[in-house]
Amino acid sequence: MYRYRPVKMLIRCPEAGICCTYGIRCYHKGRGRWRQAAFVGDVSPSRAFAAGLARQFSRLQLSPVHLRDAVEDALDSP
Repeated sequence: MYRYRPVKMLIRCPEAGICCTYGIRCYHKGRGRWRQAAFVGDVSPSRAFAAGLARQFSRLQLSPVHLRDAVEDALDSP
């Protein structure tokens, strides 16, 4: 079972200084414990967008090996 969650990050932007952005972390449940399986940082400055993707990925049980491609596809779609 996989669970995806948005993760708040602070990054340094050359033109704006410190900026808040959100990544997505995937957890896998094995042997009764949740462990990190994948992570993609700096997905979006919008928490709502990152949280929406995380919900969709959890619902679909996206394999963590596809996380980066799925995020890139979501960012490329209109």
